[in-house]
Amino acid sequence: MIDHQREIIEERIAALPAFGGRKPEEYAFLINPFVKFALDNRYSWKEGFVNLEALNNLAQNILGANKPEVIPTRAEPTITAKFLATQIKPWVDDIRESLFHSKLPFDSVGDAEAWLNEVRQKLPERIKKIDRRLEKYKRHHAYWRSLCEKYSLPFGEYDGWRVPPIEHPTQEELQLFTEEEQHHIMSLKPGKSFREDKQVKAYIDLSNNARKISEATGFTSDSVIMHILTHSSPVLPSLTYSITREAHALPSGVNLLNCYARITIRGDVSIAFQDLYLLYRRIRRELKIKRMKHLSKENIELYELVGQEGDIPTERGRAKAFWESKLGKWNNSHPRRKYNTAQVLKITYRRVVARLERMVIRNEG
Repeated sequence: MIDHQREIIEERIAALPAFGGRKPEEYAFLINPFVKFALDNRYSWKEGFVNLEALNNLAQNILGANKPEVIPTRAEPTITAKFLATQIKPWVDDIRESLFHSKLPFDSVGDAEAWLNEVRQKLPERIKKIDRRLEKYKRHHAYWRSLCEKYSLPFGEYDGWRVPPIEHPTQEELQLFTEEEQHHIMSLKPGKSFREDKQVKAYIDLSNNARKISEATGFTSDSVIMHILTHSSPVLPSLTYSITREAHALPSGVNLLNCYARITIRGDVSIAFQDLYLLYRRIRRELKIKRMKHLSKENIELYELVGQEGDIPTERGRAKAFWESKLGKWNNSHPRRKYNTAQVLKITYRRVVARLERMVIRNEG
């Protein structure tokens, strides 16, 4: 019975949209923890206390889905940047006082960089510590808290990052479960957060606050971090762009990778044509766009002719008759561009399909 339940739960978790279009090795490390949590709390599947949507949101954030990399281009000091810096001053002062108990944590950029390097060297050990904790608390609320701590996700702060809740049901709801299940439900308690290194905790809180300021103002996150730590000015790029890659598994078995570029141009600055041209070339390199010969009118007509009647038969007898039929139709409608044999027409069609695949289905190498 348990094996059957495990199969059902594993099938549901493996089908989470966050895993769609990804290689199994990219998300395999999440399957067992998710399945074990669901099995250890089987009661919760009965009334929906463990939410598949919440699991999917957590998986998306851990895997980095829907988080395009934002790359700033050439930045110029503008009156807007200076004005915004004055507007976030109370915010920055609060962060400095809260995290460092100081109006200015460091006197120089060099001192701040040294501190950042020191803290970042501690992060790998922190990950190992949380991994050990994950195993210990895998059946408790602290399991999800630890995942958020590991990946620096605000615990339950945003709807999109909300973790699956473990909540005690009402007395009326408890009556729906067996006595053994009721005892198990009521035994679950939120775990306490582990004792964090003070420097690491300050760094994580600093990074989260810098991200929020960056989202609100357009300043780059790295420059906001340095602005909080020192007197350095935050950088407000006139142009930014982000590359988003979305993988989709199609019913045909093809893994389609869609790549998009989003450009943001601030409305308070003037942009020279040369800036846009350089950005255009940079995006082409990022998206790995290469010059490719377009399909000719004949290529398109042939592709449409072959696909008019649906799937191409694969049985030997039917396939031969199919291609002979297409040869006759093509030669009748194109007396000046005839094919000598059905085999030549078939080879030309396959080349057209191969070119379409190279144009549309791009794999990251």
